[in-house]
Amino acid sequence: MYQKIWTVILIFILVIFQVSFLPNFFSNDEIPDLILVVLIFWTMKVGFEKTWKEAMLAGFFLDVLNFSPLGSNALSFLIVIFLVSFLNRKFILIHRSWKFLVLAILIIFGTIINDLALGLIFKTIEIFKRIDLGAFPIFYYELAYKAAFNLLIFIIIYLPLKKFEKFLDFYNQKISPKNHA
Repeated sequence: MYQKIWTVILIFILVIFQVSFLPNFFSNDEIPDLILVVLIFWTMKVGFEKTWKEAMLAGFFLDVLNFSPLGSNALSFLIVIFLVSFLNRKFILIHRSWKFLVLAILIIFGTIINDLALGLIFKTIEIFKRIDLGAFPIFYYELAYKAAFNLLIFIIIYLPLKKFEKFLDFYNQKISPKNHA
């Protein structure tokens, strides 16, 4: 129970940080996707089956705070973490020392897929609504900067995320009767 509460609190704080703090330092097209990086990390740790709820929640929070169409970020996050989970299964036998490199590559891949998915979602909404949502190109050169910034954010938050996971694992431990005898 505590693990779920802490996870929701962390997601909410990260969404607020991404929406209100990061735009002060980056242009609109290059703002790092802090939530996406965390979701990819969690997907690599526990898989799609346990991460999809967090992706939906984070997407909902992000849509509300960005005034985006509800469900657009959630759908995009679900697509990305599903593909990351699929690719993670292919790399499951990789030695531990290569995990960081594989995770870095998957973050770059996830950034590209997320922006492509959001571009297609917004273009589809534009077609069905027949209104102009502005110029939202499907692929643009700032995407390379955004992927690099996501990678930098990942490098910065990798160790704190691992510590947070250990903190949450504390709540999953069972108390054995041998320890209290």
